[in-house]
Amino acid sequence: MANVFDDLYAGSGSSRPTDAPAASGKNVFDDLYGSASAKPSLGLSPTRTPFDEMKPQPETENTTGKTKITDYLLSAPKGINAFVQGVYSLANAATVGYGRAVEAIAPSLGHQYSLDEAIGKLEGYRPSEVFNDVQDKYQADTSPAMQKNYSDLNNENFLGAVKLVATRPSLAMDMLIQSAPSMAGMVGIVRKAAVTAGEAAIKTAMEQGITDPTHLAKIGQTAAIRAGTVADVLTNAGIEGGQSGAQAKQDVMSRSHDDLMRTSSDYRQLIADGNPQDEAKNILADHVEAATAAVAGAIGGGATLLTGAGAFEARVFGGKAAGGIHGGLLDMAKNIGMESAKQSVQGGGNQLGLNFADQQYIDDRIGVDLMRGVGSRAGAGGALGAMTGGVLHLAGQEAKLRRTNEAPTKQATSGNNSTELPLAELHAKQLANRSFFSTAHPLTEEEWKALKAGDVLSGGMPSGK
Repeated sequence: MANVFDDLYAGSGSSRPTDAPAASGKNVFDDLYGSASAKPSLGLSPTRTPFDEMKPQPETENTTGKTKITDYLLSAPKGINAFVQGVYSLANAATVGYGRAVEAIAPSLGHQYSLDEAIGKLEGYRPSEVFNDVQDKYQADTSPAMQKNYSDLNNENFLGAVKLVATRPSLAMDMLIQSAPSMAGMVGIVRKAAVTAGEAAIKTAMEQGITDPTHLAKIGQTAAIRAGTVADVLTNAGIEGGQSGAQAKQDVMSRSHDDLMRTSSDYRQLIADGNPQDEAKNILADHVEAATAAVAGAIGGGATLLTGAGAFEARVFGGKAAGGIHGGLLDMAKNIGMESAKQSVQGGGNQLGLNFADQQYIDDRIGVDLMRGVGSRAGAGGALGAMTGGVLHLAGQEAKLRRTNEAPTKQATSGNNSTELPLAELHAKQLANRSFFSTAHPLTEEEWKALKAGDVLSGGMPSGK
């Protein structure tokens, strides 16, 4: 999905929530019994999870005015920038990982350039800097009210984040619009994989002598769903990893030399090795990007597979090739639940990846709480997933309805005597026009009867009527 959480840290001076020490003797149940103590921090200790503090916090008064129509006009460009930046970040992280592997195997080869570094040396600028500048420009043009929406979201816990998204339509709308470009890219990839696999399976089945249209359609649909699920899992992993990696890299680049010298032993070593400050910061940022992408990508892909959302999305994105989805309130609730669970885990996984990179490369003074801020991101992701799950369910219903209405037996017959055509010609016509997945030139009812009655590989006349 689009990294709609980039704005969570906008205007705070840092791209990370700050830890706050827990009060002495306080435990997670204190607030459940009317304790007057202060609201718990999102910085959780290593022995707690983001779900320990489930109590929504009192809403703060919005004194920054109302959101503007320009906020929503900026939402789509923000989402497009985040999606393209994520794709580029994933490619850069892959080159960093490859370079580090080569360096480990053959140290004599020295430092391996990342994609971003190579382009920077060739063109005089780094593409990552351009993406960050565009994002900063969009952020500067965002109204104070919308910025406060994300600031408040950042300060919430799991249930508080869910409630905030549910009760602030402007925030929910902005998140949905920003996620649309990534969703569109995912649809294109999954649909292509599903249709290609479905057609290949049908062709293979027909070459094996299977001619029954219903059987062929079932074979194609099964193959389409399997291929679509694989493509969906891999695409989710790539999007989540790439966009989280881009956010992590931007965080490093926003830090000062003095700040990194205080907190990062890796940065101090890079400086000691003779690297200029800018180059040392870029090398560190590349490593942080790769580490974050690996963690967030693995969690994002795993969540897509294990929650069942991958198969659900394959049926929806695959369109008629994958057959759509079943209806009913229980099915709708199940699909919304799967999508909500997937995006909740992905949201938390993105933050976990950021925290892991912090712990490994940026702040090694006292260590970083890996669960810091995970609850807020998981809650916001779950709320967004519930909304998109409903939309996808309706889209899947439409795909199934179109497939039913376009069944071969419902096609009008042509004026020609189609049963007189050689079956090889019918076979070619069926494959060329993708008759299972397209209505451009569907086979007529008589042609379907001919296919069903004859031997498709013989190329002769059909034996049945």
